[in-house]
Amino acid sequence: EIKKQGFSVVVEGEFDAITPYIKGIKNIVALKGTAFTPQQAKLLKRYAPKAIIFFDNDTAGNQAALRGIEIAQKENLEVQIALLKDVKDPDEAAKKSIDILHKAIEEAMPVYDYYFKFILEKESLEDAFGKKRIVEFLMPKILRIPDAIVKSHYIKKLSELVDIDENALINKSYVLKHSWNDTKETQDTKTKEKEDAQKVLLTYLIWSDKTVFEEFYKKAKKIYKGTDYEKVLEEKKKAGNNKKKLLEKTKHKEILENIFLQDMEAFELNKEGQKAVVSRIINKIEKTQVRNQLNYVILQIKEAEKKGDSKKLVKMQKKFKILTKRLSKLNQSP
Repeated sequence: EIKKQGFSVVVEGEFDAITPYIKGIKNIVALKGTAFTPQQAKLLKRYAPKAIIFFDNDTAGNQAALRGIEIAQKENLEVQIALLKDVKDPDEAAKKSIDILHKAIEEAMPVYDYYFKFILEKESLEDAFGKKRIVEFLMPKILRIPDAIVKSHYIKKLSELVDIDENALINKSYVLKHSWNDTKETQDTKTKEKEDAQKVLLTYLIWSDKTVFEEFYKKAKKIYKGTDYEKVLEEKKKAGNNKKKLLEKTKHKEILENIFLQDMEAFELNKEGQKAVVSRIINKIEKTQVRNQLNYVILQIKEAEKKGDSKKLVKMQKKFKILTKRLSKLNQSP
């Protein structure tokens, strides 16, 4: 039934699902809790790309559900919010009249519109601190919108709402994103992930077809600049597809032995498959590098503002715009 309708209707408890199901809403499921798990989101995505989530008048429950929504979105599940008025939950609504639920489903709003509604019911636009809290709640969510056009729409909407220039809001947004990332993972974790990605990239390039290697050679060399991996790349270029020759001539035997010991799926992929995987890995590494540069520039902007160094501030703001454009372009790559 979910496949047939093209979306699932998601509620919190079993009774919230049973009564509506009996009365005709067959594409309804219950979470047995207030928040999505990654497994639940993946399962629903298999049947339909969209989920309409019912929120009721339980504010605490809704706040927990908001956290679950972010999990669902990470699994690329399109989320809309259906709101109930004058009734406690879907079970009560269905008992009163199934039309209440049908109407709520028809009027379901995109999750980002709900975020605006949610925070505006809690905070005031009448004072600067209220606006600050609104921006701090909404911007991290807007930043994680994958589609550039949708993201631009909500940045403009927020800009008009709080009466703050879009450019100033974008600058603020990267500071917020930087702060949010730091709470999500430690610097050690980030460094390890970067090293792992670089190692995987080198492994794919060593195993890949010669034409694939040559296509990505310059980009990879730039990523590995000044490291042993760069020298391994150069050795691979000289050896071509002759892996025996590469292993005999290399000055970095340990690196290559580790690569050759791995059971590489790249060996089984065709050229197009190899290109797609290598391209994704390079994109991930480049995004990490640009984010690191942005974080540095943000700190420099803060320092220049604090010291009143207008010359440095202008220079860093220009660099900031270049890097944000670069990151936006990388985010739009498949």
